[in-house]
Amino acid sequence: MGEIPGAYTEQSETSKIVFQLVRKHEDELRHYARSMAKNNADTDDLMQHMQEKLLRAIVENKIDLQKLNHGYFKRTLKNLHIDQLRSNERKKRGNAAYEEVSSLGEESSNTPEELTQTKEQIEKLRALFEVLGGTKDGAIVKQALELHYIEGKSEREVAATMGKPRSTIQGYLKQGREFLQEHL
Repeated sequence: MGEIPGAYTEQSETSKIVFQLVRKHEDELRHYARSMAKNNADTDDLMQHMQEKLLRAIVENKIDLQKLNHGYFKRTLKNLHIDQLRSNERKKRGNAAYEEVSSLGEESSNTPEELTQTKEQIEKLRALFEVLGGTKDGAIVKQALELHYIEGKSEREVAATMGKPRSTIQGYLKQGREFLQEHL
């Protein structure tokens, strides 16, 4: 129990240092973040995520405090913004696919042949997902595919959700894509 307060104090000190470094460049960083974000709320989110990411990297010994500078902050902001754009794009694609599947039973301009072909493709994908789920490690690969492609989560979000390293998630996604390509 004596180790926790020391760790907390060290983390608190690190938090203070990161906060002070960001504060030193805050106006420039906020201006840079605002140039990428759509509004003030998104700008605030980018700034907050940057601080969290930097703090996490320092605590996990992935970066040295001495390397933190204005340029590093800007690169971090840019990468976080790109991650957010990609995540939003996946969510849009996932929502569009869901809406397309949901509207199959509704009246549309699609011909009956097109609807039948689309339904058959969806059924084939569902069947492949079931086959994949029944293979060795298939259930976890299936879960990674669903989280990433259907729910629109980034690789990092999938890793956090599944409690696995990002590199492992990348392997699962590659394995799942290869499986689907072989069987489609």
